[in-house]
Amino acid sequence: MKPPRVLVLGDTTKLDPKLQEMLATAIKGAEELLAQMSDPNNPTTKLVNKQYREGRMGNMRGFEFYPQDMAQATEPQRPNPQIEDAIETLLSRHPTNEDQNARMELLRDAAKAFFYAIEQVCPKSADRSAAFRHVRDALMTANASIVIPPTPPGVL
Repeated sequence: MKPPRVLVLGDTTKLDPKLQEMLATAIKGAEELLAQMSDPNNPTTKLVNKQYREGRMGNMRGFEFYPQDMAQATEPQRPNPQIEDAIETLLSRHPTNEDQNARMELLRDAAKAFFYAIEQVCPKSADRSAAFRHVRDALMTANASIVIPPTPPGVL
């Protein structure tokens, strides 16, 4: 059996009192429903379990609600050091040198020319907007390939 999923609520005292009341009512209702659903003789439980087994509903079982102060906080698992280094490399700022700047300028000029060609040839549409986004994404990815050192194969 899978461990229950937990919804951890933050500090609800900072919420508007009416919203606090609505949240408390929703949690109370969910707790009552969970209590009913944990009774195997409950007709609703039997129906839900049957529908779940037959694949006619998503996984609606296994939720528990706790205020944050009752939840046991767990330390997030650290990725392996090689992956952690690769993530840091990808997400850090990379200063560029003159050669890299020249190559990126060449790519920018080519992307501008392609933007203008799309603007002149393609009618205004969702596809044209998508084409503009793809050119922009391609430019950013190409620039990243110039500036970011490659990660070892198989790391990410």
